[in-house]
Amino acid sequence: YNSDIVGDICGNFIDINGNYVPTHCRQRMLSVDLPKLRENTLVLAVSAGSEKIQSIYSAIAGGWIDVLVTDETTALALLDKKQKESGRDETNTAG
Repeated sequence: YNSDIVGDICGNFIDINGNYVPTHCRQRMLSVDLPKLRENTLVLAVSAGSEKIQSIYSAIAGGWIDVLVTDETTALALLDKKQKESGRDETNTAG
């Protein structure tokens, strides 16, 4: 188990920045290899729920998905997180 993991895409784990995190578990799974996923012209993700906000956000940040199908509450939470992250970045660069 890697504490940097915040979610998974097709059984492939990603960290908070959306980077692929290889694990020994991957060798025992039958699914799309995450680096191969980028070869597709359109990747659609379906995910919702407050417990998945960080995972979804990280997948978007990592460039793993092109289209997200979600509910309104999750979409608003993602937009709020993006706004807070953007504000934090501006604060850090000003100092």
